Amino acid sequence: MRGAKVTPGPCRASVLRSHYSIKHHRGLAVVSLLLSASLVAMPFQAYISETLPWTTALPASPDFNNLTIFNQTALATHQALYSHATLPHGATYVFDIARNAHVCRHVLSSSSRSPLSLPGVLFYGRAMVDLLQSFANDSASGAWHQRGTCTLVRFITVPLSHQCIWLSRDNPLDSAEYTLTYVLTQYPYPALIWFKFFWRIGSTVLLLTLLWRRYFGPLMGLAHTLAVRGHRNDLIPEHTWRYELIAGDPTAPLLVDPFVVGAFFVDFTLSPHMVAVAVLRLLQVRDVGALCKAVLYLFRMIWFACFSLVAVNKLLKRCRLEYVFTEVDPMWLGLAVLVLGPLLWVINVAVPSFLNAYRYLLVCVYTTNDLVQIEVAGAGAVYILIIAVIPLCFGLRPTPFCRRRRARRVRYSSFLYNSTKNRILFSLVPALRGDDNKNLGGSIYLLFRRCARAKALPVVNTRGPTATFSATATTNDRIVEIVPGASAYCFNHLVIPDHNAAVDQKTFRPQLLCPLHASPWCM
Repeated sequence: MRGAKVTPGPCRASVLRSHYSIKHHRGLAVVSLLLSASLVAMPFQAYISETLPWTTALPASPDFNNLTIFNQTALATHQALYSHATLPHGATYVFDIARNAHVCRHVLSSSSRSPLSLPGVLFYGRAMVDLLQSFANDSASGAWHQRGTCTLVRFITVPLSHQCIWLSRDNPLDSAEYTLTYVLTQYPYPALIWFKFFWRIGSTVLLLTLLWRRYFGPLMGLAHTLAVRGHRNDLIPEHTWRYELIAGDPTAPLLVDPFVVGAFFVDFTLSPHMVAVAVLRLLQVRDVGALCKAVLYLFRMIWFACFSLVAVNKLLKRCRLEYVFTEVDPMWLGLAVLVLGPLLWVINVAVPSFLNAYRYLLVCVYTTNDLVQIEVAGAGAVYILIIAVIPLCFGLRPTPFCRRRRARRVRYSSFLYNSTKNRILFSLVPALRGDDNKNLGGSIYLLFRRCARAKALPVVNTRGPTATFSATATTNDRIVEIVPGASAYCFNHLVIPDHNAAVDQKTFRPQLLCPLHASPWCM
């Protein structure tokens, strides 16, 4: 038998070696990482206003069996601790970290009657309101020095904190006027603050895992595929290709992820005491740093808006009503919550009818004889409900005619067919502002418009987590094609298009080609 010579074939490493040059757009890569980092850091963003577990003071909770004795004891204790002799000269706000107490002082001027200037006015109980009304009717007499009262603050019947106010005259702020001193002392529960700390660690790990699995991992895989195989099977052999990969904003789908939203919902629900502190700083403190901390903390309320989007998304998918809701732009939703969140508290104080309604929610669960307790759960629920309605106002469609006209203004393959934030970011890339005839892809968005059921997340604009790449032929150094890739996580793989409602067979015939290993990207 004639012998055969066997030569070693190419190994796997040589087969999969890089044939094409690929680079990442550095500017948008940094922006994408910063946007991801801002989301990952949000669980621990709470500690800008809160104290860390190992630095939190643990004052002993008073005895609440006899509220009359509690009122007298707490008032006398605070008057001894926080007077003109113990507080910094001229200070209007002091945080006593050793006793976990927030102290505000305000001069009651006869020329100013606005409740907006009173510290903690949103959380006054009946006894506090009665005291100030009596003082307003008889402020000329000198019998109000060291007169005051306290109120116990509960959250679902659990003692959360207590607050005290009193009037004093011998102080350096203004010797001719009375000064109102307001003290909010919180009761931190050690098990709760440590649970929140570890819960936030778990939330951070969850965010990192989802970002890697749903975006950055597939993005690295796309870069490897382009480097090895190129972007098409029929590439011109005499051309040497190079690619530039442009990253997008990967945070939009996570805003409506049930696990992420649930984690933040639990986190914020376990921190009602910090909402009172944020409102106190927002309305009373003239310190710009404290004001910024309050606004940042109240911005975390955006997760209640995201919670309503998750609920609506489930309802739309269950009832097959995806077409009745317009995608919410995450940037505009964030700006709306950033502005309306603090503004609601200011309006509650500035408008007397709103202030009276809010106070009624605080005391309506107690009898008229109970003057020294308030319950904040009901008032907080109303505020959460208002925040949750904001994205629903964005998502209500005006008319189908306006919707179709807006959808046809730009090509689906263009970077302009995107969320507002991504349009701004992608407009900074000169390669994307060229001839639209070079743009390919975008068919997945046409499918979404023709068949709304194909959307996995119909409530939010998911065109942020794209990965656009430009293919350049080095022989003439010109960009030949620009291809946007959409994350397949936003596509409902189980949908069967309804031909009667979705597809015009003469102009559009969608075909779903399923490879052996599903790609994380859709073109």
